[in-house]
Amino acid sequence: MITELIITMFISIANFFINWFPAVTIPTDLLNSMAGLVELFAVVSFFMPIGILQIAIGVFLAFHAFEFIVSIVNWLIAKIPTIE
Repeated sequence: MITELIITMFISIANFFINWFPAVTIPTDLLNSMAGLVELFAVVSFFMPIGILQIAIGVFLAFHAFEFIVSIVNWLIAKIPTIE
């Protein structure tokens, strides 16, 4: 009973703050472009399984994230005056 009261109060307070934010509407152009992307994946899945495509995209993004982090570290090292 006490736990239910505490949870109800927490949810009411959270809803009060959440209702301050405006409702988000998704533009129809974005929905149409996502439908085109899903259709493209459906066509690609005929040649290559979606699981392999997900792995390839993950490896691609991981490689570029690694390059980005390395470039940030190199930039930070270059900002140290005694290191060339």
